[in-house]
Amino acid sequence: AIETIGKASLSKPERLIFRFYIDLRRTNSFFIVKHLAYMRFFERHRFITISCIDENSPSVRCILDAGRSYGAKIIGIQHGNIGDAQPAYLFTDSDRKNRIMADYTLVWGNYWKEFLVNKGNYPSGNIHVIGQLRTDLIPRLKEIGTSDIKMKFAGSKSLVVFASQPQPDARLRRQAAFDVFTALKD
Repeated sequence: AIETIGKASLSKPERLIFRFYIDLRRTNSFFIVKHLAYMRFFERHRFITISCIDENSPSVRCILDAGRSYGAKIIGIQHGNIGDAQPAYLFTDSDRKNRIMADYTLVWGNYWKEFLVNKGNYPSGNIHVIGQLRTDLIPRLKEIGTSDIKMKFAGSKSLVVFASQPQPDARLRRQAAFDVFTALKD
């Protein structure tokens, strides 16, 4: 039982945290081996930049850190919501000083940039607003008007738009298609 470390006794929360870290040893070993393998790769194959989404997860981070140690600049790309509930984007002054975050981060808009600068402690000059196709098109589509859009794509026929996320589960893909066709038939 984990009751003490040396002569210091541990509280229940400390024991829980310690057990959690012990349970992660296999995962940590995997990421260390992966990092070392990529260190070897980047030693032989130099890259100027490495871009990715999810730049703060351990599975990607071990690759990025290896590339950075051989001079590659890291470019993170916003791939979802960034907010107070995503600690991977909230850095301390020490993190910033030690360049823990990506060298450059590409975000959807000014709101996200301001969040990362003000709450995430990112350097302002390292964040670049590139837009986001899904939301950048909405104001333009509103200007055109729905009747003009419908006329362009469907003419006088009915127009149905079905927007979906990619679905890896074949059973659910089939069910979604069935539901759409059933709704259209009715």
